[in-house]
Amino acid sequence: MPEEWHRYLSLQEILPSGFCSDCLTLWQTLQNENAPLRTVLNGQPVSVPENFYDNFLLRELAAEEEILQTGYRSCSIRSIAARAGISPGNIYAYFSGKEEILDCILRPALGGIHGVMESPFPEGSPGEMVRQVTGRLAEVFLRYKRPCLILAARVEGTPYEPVKEQLGREIAARAYKELLPHFPQASRTRLLAEMMGDAFLYGMLRLLKQEPEDEGQMRRALESFLELMCGILRQDAAG
Repeated sequence: MPEEWHRYLSLQEILPSGFCSDCLTLWQTLQNENAPLRTVLNGQPVSVPENFYDNFLLRELAAEEEILQTGYRSCSIRSIAARAGISPGNIYAYFSGKEEILDCILRPALGGIHGVMESPFPEGSPGEMVRQVTGRLAEVFLRYKRPCLILAARVEGTPYEPVKEQLGREIAARAYKELLPHFPQASRTRLLAEMMGDAFLYGMLRLLKQEPEDEGQMRRALESFLELMCGILRQDAAG
């Protein structure tokens, strides 16, 4: 994430002049081509027309919609192709089967979620921790809204089926380790952390289904939920 780029400053090096000259030559070549899009084909960067990815995006969007509507178990390459308005062979030219399509859909979303979960909690008060973490998660879940909804309820019979419970346990572990220590001893239980993890994850998925207007709306709802829970914990401990 951009706010973590400073961690790589210690790796900086001075580039050789020959390398800089090569880069300048390549840049001048690109200027002369003036192509709207660049991509990598067979390991080489090449210029392509602006509609180069249209068919790929069409296939992936159709696959997302088909899996979201019917579930992974019920969908097929044929049904995905029918939704996209193309032939099944057009899909098999790029994917070995629906398993690979599912990987392609879910892998970026899981990478984003795990990136937030593995980053350290910000220092400060519990309220500040809640605001920053919920903001990061809301951004990721909204960026990958459809894949997250597929992950939540449409991956029966696949290796992704246990992922939702695993995420709940990861959230619970972080809450137990880094959030609950800010509260009185009576509130620091693994059971409470597990309940918070499940409630947070299922609440976020429910918000996604309700079509939040923007990231701010989702973040505010999640913050309010956790701040309310933390307030109840404080009141209960004080009582």
